[in-house]
Amino acid sequence: AYNDSLVVQQIAVVEASAKLQEVLDTYVKADMQTMLSRLQGQINLSLAKSEAMGAFQDDASFKDATVSFIRTYQELSQDEYRRAVQLLSKPDSVYSPEDEALVEKIYAEINKVTADATTDYEKAQLQFAAKHEIALQPEVKK
Repeated sequence: AYNDSLVVQQIAVVEASAKLQEVLDTYVKADMQTMLSRLQGQINLSLAKSEAMGAFQDDASFKDATVSFIRTYQELSQDEYRRAVQLLSKPDSVYSPEDEALVEKIYAEINKVTADATTDYEKAQLQFAAKHEIALQPEVKK
């Protein structure tokens, strides 16, 4: 239950991020801004819930890993995602090839940072589970 309650917060942030990424392809300024705000709101909510968790048998390593993971997304939402929304919100008449190149660079950075964060998070979860003899169940796709 401890593991799952933290993973729920991690998944909520990842899903909110995915929804923002989907809407970035629409180039609709209001929708992009709305989804960025929703991502930031989910980050704040998940961060508060994760930080409020106590340690598991005096071990806060997985809680700390969850908080670190969410903070990574918080930084992305304040920097890279915000910048991408700004660029993609430009009218077609002023959106330049340089803007497109910058957006691609931002996307590459987001992908690298999130992949690294996911790898670190999964490693922390496996170490926590092994230490406390918790059997992790594979994610069931709905």
